[in-house]
Amino acid sequence: MPSHERSIALIVAGEAALHRQLEDMLDGVVDRRLHATNLESGLGLARQVVPDVVLSDADVDGAGTFDLVRGLRADPATLHVPVILLARRMSVELRAAALDQGVLAVLEQPPDNLALQAHTRAAIRGKRAFEELVAAHNKDALTGLASFESWKQRAALLVRRETQAARSITVYSCALRGLRTLNETIGEARTDELLRRAARAVQEAAGEHVQVCRRFGGQFLWVVAGQDEARARQCAQQAAALAFSPDGGDDRVVDVALGVAHAPAAEALQIPFEALLRSALSSLRMAEKREQGGVALRQLSAPKAA
Repeated sequence: MPSHERSIALIVAGEAALHRQLEDMLDGVVDRRLHATNLESGLGLARQVVPDVVLSDADVDGAGTFDLVRGLRADPATLHVPVILLARRMSVELRAAALDQGVLAVLEQPPDNLALQAHTRAAIRGKRAFEELVAAHNKDALTGLASFESWKQRAALLVRRETQAARSITVYSCALRGLRTLNETIGEARTDELLRRAARAVQEAAGEHVQVCRRFGGQFLWVVAGQDEARARQCAQQAAALAFSPDGGDDRVVDVALGVAHAPAAEALQIPFEALLRSALSSLRMAEKREQGGVALRQLSAPKAA
């Protein structure tokens, strides 16, 4: 997480006085304070904005003590959001049960100002450290691009959103051919450097808002709304510009093949993302079979109703 990113606290409580008190206490500790007065609106807002910390009355709107916590933990988007509970009556049993449910801290109402601020800052640091670890885990160790598995999850969400908005979807696949031969001629270390440079070139050509992943070897994948084959060719050409002998000679040592799978807007909603992905990879294999590489375009159609 960037250090300059604005921090967000969500306050969930039924009493207006508690909202005002926490609003004042968190001034200067978090940048934005959002408010919800019941369990349902609190969960909805948390799923919408994914705050850095949730501060909640332990008995908000008469719900069970840990219903809000269970709701947050049941959703993958808010699973890691830290929760600070504020209880009117403190007990060892309540504190133990709260820790067992994954609550970060339980403070007695009215909360001590310094304790509340310290726990809030600790919650924000913990959440961001966790997200940085997840981001690092989801990156390919060699090229720094998204890993294939994490990319598939993000790409599926993108496809779902764009197809629901009646937009066409295109999956592009690009591969550097001949890396094994290159390993044998110049060594793995220099081949890896070439692969890193090619990955940066593809990502730059795809654009900063398009997530490119490395599947394996020199194979890259990305998804866009619409169909911009000129941009895809640019990606392949920029990778190809780096796919020459690192010694500066004119002999090409690898080819670059481009595969394209396109689903028209009228039918994209009916085509599963996995089918789009398989078609893009099949298209790439078709292109790779050509002597000098090339482009293999597949336009998908939705399956006919029985």
